Amino acid sequence: MSREAWQDDSVVARNLEAYAVDMLAETRACTRVIAPSRAHASVVARFSNLPQDVVRVVPHPRTCELTPRRAAPEAKGTRPSLHVAHWGHLIDYKGPHVLLDAMEGLARACPDARLRLSLWGRVDDEAYRERLERLLASLCSAGVAVERRATFTHGELGELDADVAVFPSLAHESWSFVVDEALALAMPVLVSERGAPPERVGDAGRSFAPGDARALEACLRDLLQDPTQLTAMQTACATAGTSLAAHAQALEAIYEEAIAEAPSALPCDFASKVAAARIRRSFEDRARWLDALRRSAEAEVLATRKDAELSFSQASQVAAQNAAHQADIARLVEALAKRDGPGSDRPA
Repeated sequence: MSREAWQDDSVVARNLEAYAVDMLAETRACTRVIAPSRAHASVVARFSNLPQDVVRVVPHPRTCELTPRRAAPEAKGTRPSLHVAHWGHLIDYKGPHVLLDAMEGLARACPDARLRLSLWGRVDDEAYRERLERLLASLCSAGVAVERRATFTHGELGELDADVAVFPSLAHESWSFVVDEALALAMPVLVSERGAPPERVGDAGRSFAPGDARALEACLRDLLQDPTQLTAMQTACATAGTSLAAHAQALEAIYEEAIAEAPSALPCDFASKVAAARIRRSFEDRARWLDALRRSAEAEVLATRKDAELSFSQASQVAAQNAAHQADIARLVEALAKRDGPGSDRPA
């Protein structure tokens, strides 16, 4: 949930509670709830306490326009080699640091291997950017060839010729569209054992414990030493996913069930919920206005203080210049007095 400048922890906590209550009421009013994966359906069922037969799993259809462009992995000389790729928004809970740690461990454990990493995506958090840069520097010193891109196009992603994609997310993913892209490219996928990705990958990849860089390193080492596994995974990519027609058919059947079992009255008072939401928004708007007023006043005070400091500084400079000028005059008077004083041969 986003936080505005005027909101302290207590306000955010109340907003989260209100959101949870609203979502729970709306979910329990449903005769059917659709989730894109078994993992997400389990979370919804636990949260809402709905009967299992109410929550239905309907995977998203294959809509990614990327197409496979890679042949099955071939022998690449006598030295073992592996090209690993990760793309998307680089943020801590997506776990790219776990991949970098695993890659460095693999490089130091297999010094004769030719390892390459393509890390594509922007980093918005400055502290996390610095952390990744340190890990990348260490990775390069271990002999890994790193390709780093902050931005990329859909077409450039279609040209990415990596052996395996790795998405070590620490979050509970309800679906994962980067997995969609990897499967569309016929690229084997390694994912963390959390949320939907493991059930989606199936035979097209492997999973490892979330946040466990050593477990990921072991998966990568296994593929490095036995690249024939990649061939089988690539083949499995072709059958992964659901067609748009099958997805629509499944949705239609669920909607028919929901209509047939629709209650005569909703189990919660949505009119009261809407009224309460409007009142809450009016208080938030007032708090937002007061915060803007406070900030404006603080800015005016700061500007006045800066003006006063500037005026004082200028006055001090003028005073210092006057004092210096007076000192110069005093020295000149003293010099003239010495020259024209008693005993001087200057004519009267």
